[in-house]
Amino acid sequence: MILRTLIFIAFAASLAALPRGLSAAPVMPASPGHSPKLLIYVAKGAPHACGPGCDRWIAVEGAVDTEAAARIRKFLRGVKDTGLPFYFNSPGGEVRQAFAIGRMLRARKAIGRIGQTVVSGCAGAQSDGACLKIKAGGGEIEARIVMRNAMCNSSCGYLFMGARLRVKSRSIQQSPFMTASCLRNFTDIQPPRSVSRP
Repeated sequence: MILRTLIFIAFAASLAALPRGLSAAPVMPASPGHSPKLLIYVAKGAPHACGPGCDRWIAVEGAVDTEAAARIRKFLRGVKDTGLPFYFNSPGGEVRQAFAIGRMLRARKAIGRIGQTVVSGCAGAQSDGACLKIKAGGGEIEARIVMRNAMCNSSCGYLFMGARLRVKSRSIQQSPFMTASCLRNFTDIQPPRSVSRP
C-alpha cells in the first residue's frame, strides 16, 4: 500500500514538472472508429446488461481532448447515482486531462471497466456524425456492452487506474502502457465477476 502511494506521488510530481508548453497539446486527428472528443453519457441496456442487477452504466469513449476534464466534471455533477459503473473505450490522448479525470473518478469511488457501448439507435457506424450527435444529446441512451476489441490505450490508462474498483476482461486491447509492470504494481485489477466473457 505504501509502495503504491509512493509510486503515485512520484508520478504526480514528475507530471507537474513537465514544461508548461507541453500542456497545450496540438489537436490530434481522431483515431479511426473513435470520436475526436471524449464523450460521456448514461446508457441503459437489458436487465443485467452490466452485471447482476445492473442495467445502467456510464459510457466514456473517444479521444481524451484538451477540454475533457471540464466536460466530465460538469456531467458528473448531474449524475447522483454514484454506483453506476464506468465503461471506457478510448485510444487515449491528452495526459493532463486524463490524469485529472482519473482523480475525479477516484474521489467518486467509481467502478471502472473496459468495454464498448454500442448504441441501438445508431444505424451506421458508432463513430459517424449522426451517432455522435445521439451520444452527445443527453439523457439515457439505449445500448448494449461489447467486450471484444474494446480498448483503453495510452492516457486512458489513467482513467482506468482512477477507478476504485477495476474489472478487466481478457478480450480487451491493451497498449504497451497498460501491460507495463508499473500498472500491475499500481493497481489491484480484479477478475470480472459480473460481466460474462465472450
